[in-house]
Amino acid sequence: MSADDSTKLRRSKGRNGQALRGLWECDIVRMERRDEWGWAAEVPLRPIGGTKYREFATGVRGGAWTSIGHYRTRNGALQAAKRLQSGLFVWEPGASAAEGIMRNWAEVAEEIAADPWVRGQSN
Repeated sequence: MSADDSTKLRRSKGRNGQALRGLWECDIVRMERRDEWGWAAEVPLRPIGGTKYREFATGVRGGAWTSIGHYRTRNGALQAAKRLQSGLFVWEPGASAAEGIMRNWAEVAEEIAADPWVRGQSN
């Protein structure tokens, strides 16, 4: 499968094989149409050690589908997922998905590196 195939949006299907209205997905993002405002998006993320930050992780790396907020367009949600997939950004959850923030890895690298879980010094 090429990188283009993994990010090509397709309609989500129900158990009966029929397309589900307002639901789209690809390997890196799931999204649902939310009224006229836009699209609620989820990507697979996992915790980075004991920090508050989350990194993109699929398959055997164990990412859980996590809300990353609302986007005006499907393409906007896909681009946000691609940024997280690139490994150059991490997700900092907020009190709600709308309050979460995408952070550049370089901005938080020292904080993450200082975490005992990341350094392998936890029990």
